[in-house]
Amino acid sequence: MHVFLLWSPPVVDAARRDGLVAPDRTILVEPTRAWLHAPGGIGRLELAGLPYQVTTGTQMTARNLNALRKPEQTLDALRMTVQMLDEPPAD
Repeated sequence: MHVFLLWSPPVVDAARRDGLVAPDRTILVEPTRAWLHAPGGIGRLELAGLPYQVTTGTQMTARNLNALRKPEQTLDALRMTVQMLDEPPAD
């Protein structure tokens, strides 16, 4: 799963989007993000560029879902550390 973060609402070429969708991939475009689900991967340049081919009028940056989850995992570990430091020592 990959997300393309959009700086502003895009103009979507629905006909082009519908023509690029296949059984092994899904493209969903929202006002602030475009999602690309490609279980087989997006290693091919053709797939990596799909959201760029169906949206105009905005800039975007892409991240895979794991990259988006990493900061959350880091914050969870930090919260656990702070909680442990706040607990009184055991006698």
